[in-house]
Amino acid sequence: MDPAAKRYLPLLLTALALRAAVIFLVPDYQHPAAYEYGAIARNLAAGRGFSGGAWFVAEAPTAFMAPLYPALLALFQRFGFALPYLWLQLFQAAALTLAIIPFRRLARLCVGEEPAWTGAWLLAVYPMAVYSGKLVLSAPLAFALMTAALCFTVAAVERSRLAAATWAGVFWGLGLLQEPALVFLVPGLAAWALWRGWRGGAFHSVLARAGLAALVAGVIVGPWIVRNALVFHRFIFVKNATGLNFWQGNNPQATGALYTADGRSIMSALSAEDLKRLASMNEMAMNDWFMRRAGAFVREQPGRAARLYLVKLTNFYNPFPPRYAQYTGPGARGRFHAVRSACYALLFGASLAGLIVSWRRRMPVAPVLLAIIQPAVFYAFFTWIIIVIASPTSAC
Repeated sequence: MDPAAKRYLPLLLTALALRAAVIFLVPDYQHPAAYEYGAIARNLAAGRGFSGGAWFVAEAPTAFMAPLYPALLALFQRFGFALPYLWLQLFQAAALTLAIIPFRRLARLCVGEEPAWTGAWLLAVYPMAVYSGKLVLSAPLAFALMTAALCFTVAAVERSRLAAATWAGVFWGLGLLQEPALVFLVPGLAAWALWRGWRGGAFHSVLARAGLAALVAGVIVGPWIVRNALVFHRFIFVKNATGLNFWQGNNPQATGALYTADGRSIMSALSAEDLKRLASMNEMAMNDWFMRRAGAFVREQPGRAARLYLVKLTNFYNPFPPRYAQYTGPGARGRFHAVRSACYALLFGASLAGLIVSWRRRMPVAPVLLAIIQPAVFYAFFTWIIIVIASPTSAC
């Protein structure tokens, strides 16, 4: 047996066993919280097309969610699988386990062989990575697809392989259909790839491979963008939830999370009159209404909006954002948050130290750093675009 295969076997078996155990130890797979994904999947399975209610409006063709995840759930429902959510969670557990392979290969390219194996084992047993397979959300599979896309992107640049560029395009395309916010990673990575090509005297070769990856990704994503244009008569990049998402973080009762300061859902910030008005709108009008409300809040209270942005930024980089008071008492909450924050700080510090050492050894750590930094940079830039230009299109 290949030496690498011998090291993979216990790693992958451990990761899969932990993820499967969590699914059965917390048996909520009969009726889990499926949010909008469940409604769209039921309509797809019943032959009613990609349609849903988008929270407030009547059921109709929708672009409120990206298509890949509801389509996957609909497959389990359509073909008669008993307990379709259980099958979905098992599929996610398997996908997250297999994602360790491109994760290790990416780490090997960026930081070296043995640190890559250490990182792979950390990912295998990391509590949030273990538990996330249970969540009926796009994030777990988006992580798996993003990891594969990054791995093949770096391989295409560093190893000059057309096959890697092709697979990079496949995983970028699928990743964007799963979570279109991944597009925020593309500009910096493209700039890095072209810079590496220019420094290595292979600029035109890297440009050709980047073009191939972009073409493959475009073939995968393009039909859905065309579908949205035909149905909604405007450009929508994959999904159209920007207005609602932007308002949830920018309104008079916003806290930087999905709850108000007293623990109620942020949707309670909507008045009865607002709800009545929203019920009379279609999905596009609803999105535009939320966008105008959020934009007005930011313009009227720029200082508070900036503080909320910093809170959201902190939550984005904290894999264990603080829970809310109604779930734990203040004392227990404080101790638990202190312990997990200390563990996270230790892990983050060790990771940063490893990246610095690898950078000093002239290894290509830029893709990893860009993947960490770019979402925050582009969120800030996109917020500015929304406020200043008031664009009706959607990027995430």
